[in-house]
Amino acid sequence: MISKIDLRKKLLEKRKKLKTEILSDLICKKILNNEIYVKSKNIFAYYPKEFEVDIKQLFKDADKNWYLPKTVKNDLFFYEYKFGDELVKGDFGVFEPKSGMKTNIVPDLIIVPALSTDKNNYRLGYGKGYYDRFLTSFSKCPLTLVPVFSELIVENLPKEAHDRKVDFIITE
Repeated sequence: MISKIDLRKKLLEKRKKLKTEILSDLICKKILNNEIYVKSKNIFAYYPKEFEVDIKQLFKDADKNWYLPKTVKNDLFFYEYKFGDELVKGDFGVFEPKSGMKTNIVPDLIIVPALSTDKNNYRLGYGKGYYDRFLTSFSKCPLTLVPVFSELIVENLPKEAHDRKVDFIITE
């Protein structure tokens, strides 16, 4: 089986060739109509990097309480975010909330970034393990959703003991 490192390289190149803006819009429309999303009030999400599924339009949904992550050493902490709040580039070039207090609430839904997923609902992140560690920090993990481009879904991902399954995968 191909290693995670080699698979990441291959999929990152493949992703650059996709029409990510059009595909992201289609994915966001499906998320907005998803029953799990509709029922969720407090949502932890991610701010997309270049070529990732762009979910920023979801942040305009003022009926939701949005939270974005900041990395602190090897951990993720989530901070309240309202559409238009100032963001700064943090570790790995990811935009993070500039200010605010980290939240201690348990979200109804976590929208988790991923480069790829497989047909068994495992995700392939970027290799640092932030989300896998974060998801294990809950005694009962909230629902998790991964928006991913269908072209990047593989049959089976290489797995390690710390890898966590997600509950839902939404493609275009």
